[in-house]
Amino acid sequence: MSGESHSLIDRARAGDRAALERLLVEQSDPLCAHIARGLPARLQSTVAAEDVMQETLTQAFLGIGWLRDASPQTFATWLRQTQNRRDL
Repeated sequence: MSGESHSLIDRARAGDRAALERLLVEQSDPLCAHIARGLPARLQSTVAAEDVMQETLTQAFLGIGWLRDASPQTFATWLRQTQNRRDL
């Protein structure tokens, strides 16, 4: 994540939609790769990692207010945990 990510996280938590969108765009490729690695083989022919990622980003968009003080690393972890809470 970029050097200004900590500021973006604070602004996103405060309701700045543009800051949150920028954070989510920055994390979309790493998040998609994480999802693709964890997608069960039995689902790989019917579920696209990109679809799961979009659902995860939606949940993150809706749940950003629950995120407490976070560094760029903990923000990325929070996103992965948001995905992990979804049942595949």
